Amino acid sequence: MDESSSRDSIERVKKLVDFLAKNTDENIDIIVVGGTAMSFYGDYRTTRDIDAEILNCPENIYKTSLEYLKENKIQFNIDEDFDGWGMVPMPEGYRDRATQIYKEGNITVKTLEPVDFIISKLRRGADIDIEDTEKIATRYNIDEQTLRERVSKINFINTEETFWFKQRLERFIDEKVLQRDRETPDQKNTPDTDIDF
Repeated sequence: MDESSSRDSIERVKKLVDFLAKNTDENIDIIVVGGTAMSFYGDYRTTRDIDAEILNCPENIYKTSLEYLKENKIQFNIDEDFDGWGMVPMPEGYRDRATQIYKEGNITVKTLEPVDFIISKLRRGADIDIEDTEKIATRYNIDEQTLRERVSKINFINTEETFWFKQRLERFIDEKVLQRDRETPDQKNTPDTDIDF
């Protein structure tokens, strides 16, 4: 995978930001998630769409921005309730912890804080999601205690998906986090806030 794949993803987000900045004076936050966020974390895997939560966006601007993306053949999963994308809720306060990576006028782009990102990927649990969680946990040296503290902020409901999420979490901690902690020294990193738009 080369850096151009990551740049393509970042360029798609930039097009959306430019469109919004030109068409509204509202203060809008975009929290990139999923494969899109991986580009902002510095991972160069291919994703063809924009996965994001958009906040404070008037309905008419939201609709015209989706039309703009369609006209420009940019695939997307964008709405105002990323938490509702899965049966397992996100930890309370995930929006407040999101890290600002870019601002153009009244439009702010953020990524999920790395621990929240890991939880978001474990909610889905596909092979690529597990690969992404391992990369982020290693890059930001996420430890077991930090993960468990964040998971304690989830308002779980008793569902089959909650059961499977908890199974994936325990397997991830055991096979990835604890194994890594035995093999590598401590080193904390933070999301790259100097993305070159």
